Amino acid sequence: MFITTIHSIDSLEKLKRAKADAVIIGVEHYSIRSSITVKKEDLQLWKKKCKKLGLKLYINFLRLCMDEDLSGVREYFSIFK
Repeated sequence: MFITTIHSIDSLEKLKRAKADAVIIGVEHYSIRSSITVKKEDLQLWKKKCKKLGLKLYINFLRLCMDEDLSGVREYFSIFK
């Protein structure tokens, strides 16, 4: 499986032609060391475009969260679901 990071949604088709199987994106406030972070309002657009191209979409959700962050974490998890 070929998984890659991405810098722009416009690169999805090029990555698919290069035989990528999946892309990894980050989300605002909850991803560190991501080449791109996406606003939660744009996640559905990413999901639809990846599905159309037959790509899997993985989300980097790597951040140390404190108790006060948990409501935001739950909100993102409901979106990811």
